[in-house]
Amino acid sequence: MSARPESLRAFLALVPDAAARAEAARVAELLRRDGRSSALRWVAPESYHVTLHFLGSLERARLPLLAEHLAAELAGEAPFALGLERVGAFPTTRRARVVVLELGPVAPAARLAATCGRAPERLGIELEERAFRPHLTLARARRGQRPPALVELPTVAPLSFPVCDVVLFESQLAPGGSRYTPVERWSLAGRQPDASTESPRHTWPDSVPAQED
Repeated sequence: MSARPESLRAFLALVPDAAARAEAARVAELLRRDGRSSALRWVAPESYHVTLHFLGSLERARLPLLAEHLAAELAGEAPFALGLERVGAFPTTRRARVVVLELGPVAPAARLAATCGRAPERLGIELEERAFRPHLTLARARRGQRPPALVELPTVAPLSFPVCDVVLFESQLAPGGSRYTPVERWSLAGRQPDASTESPRHTWPDSVPAQED
């Protein structure tokens, strides 16, 4: 058996509950019926997540210290709810390189992202400097194809899901696409995850850099 590499590609994220994933999958299926959907590669519903920060290459030896800093930072954060709002795209719906489901309210999610960012910054990890927009990625334009325009956008049911935990994922490139595995989980304000909480292996359908999520 080969030894584990000394570093991992990592990112911090939120994981929506089953009801939110089901609604996002329903919206994605409606979008897939459009003739332009052939230019898009769709994310598996079980892989939906909200990226807070892409950490890049992280030495495994630094994980305990990162975990300690994150636990300290998140101890002062209270749980909140994020709601599914509308279909959107990056950079725009007229040129949908990434199709997303936008979430809100933005303020508590952005505050949580800023809080989480302080822990890796204390370790000298440089983070991307861009405005935080909470979203679930539904699809990405296939490489070599023109990003489609989204014309008829389906209505999204006003569901919300609880944000009680932050998860560190490892990203591994595999023949079938990027494979993301939960490494560690932190609770907000000392809240303990339910014993039934699953930490499944997440597999994405294509090898797109996690920072695009």
